[in-house]
Order: sequence, then C-alpha cells, then structure tokens
Amino acid sequence: MKLVVQRLLLTPNSTCGNLFVDDALECWTLELPKKDGLPGSCIQAGLYSVALNRSQRFSNDSKFLALCHELNCLPLMPEVLNVPDRDNVTGKDGFRIAIRIHWGNWASDTEGCILVGKSHQTDAIGESRDAFAELYAKMVKAVQNFEEITLEVLDHP
Repeated sequence: MKLVVQRLLLTPNSTCGNLFVDDALECWTLELPKKDGLPGSCIQAGLYSVALNRSQRFSNDSKFLALCHELNCLPLMPEVLNVPDRDNVTGKDGFRIAIRIHWGNWASDTEGCILVGKSHQTDAIGESRDAFAELYAKMVKAVQNFEEITLEVLDHP
C-alpha cells in the first residue's frame, strides 16, 4: 500500500495537505507548521515505512478499541518509522513520541504526527475519527494481505 501526503497549505500554525492511498485521494491531513523537521515542526519530506504497532497513548482509546473490534483486529496504531531527528524524543506525558497517523482536529492535537480528516479549513480538519476509521480499515487489510505500507511525504509544490 502506497500512502502519499501532498502538503498544500502552510500557515504559521499548521501544515494542511491531501492523503492519497494507491494514487486515489483519501482525505485531508493536518500537521504541525513547517519549520526545521525537529520536534515542534512537521516531519521532513521523504519516503518512510509504516508499521502497525501498540501505542501507549492510543491503543486503549475506547472508540479505537470499538473500531478494532468491528474490524476484528488488534488495537495497533500506524507508526511512521525512521523519521530523522525524531527518535528518542519524549512528549509531555513522558512517553516516546512516535510519529503516527491518527485522528485530531487541530495542530494542538499532535506533537508531530499526521492527523487525518474528511473536511478542512485553515488550521483545522473535521470528521477526523471517520477519516481515520476508513483509512485504518484499508491499512489493516493491507497488513492482513502481507503488503508493505509506505508513506511518501511531499512538500508544498
């Protein structure tokens, strides 16, 4: 499965873009503002592998657990692997900040992750849980079919 984030709108508060799954438009994305790729910024453009694994922060979320029950899968969150300058960074809650793809509506809902939503406006996305559920179902199916998941992040044209 090939995921592509095309960044489109850069503001001082956030980075908004589109997410494509196997070349088909899937949803909107929202990230931290583009600065230097270090914590407090969106990640650097590049090609990454994505794995589904346990998250101390998200794997016990009741709505996520219900989604996983519906999909008959383990509660494993998508993590973007080997992101430069992001290994061993600890968040406000003391956990390692893994770069993940997850739900959220504002840049304040992330510490560097990629948020997904079905609608957008400047510095915000909407219907995030629905967008995540649809994307996650595709990711689970890909993993069940032993497909590799990659993410290409492209900067604003």
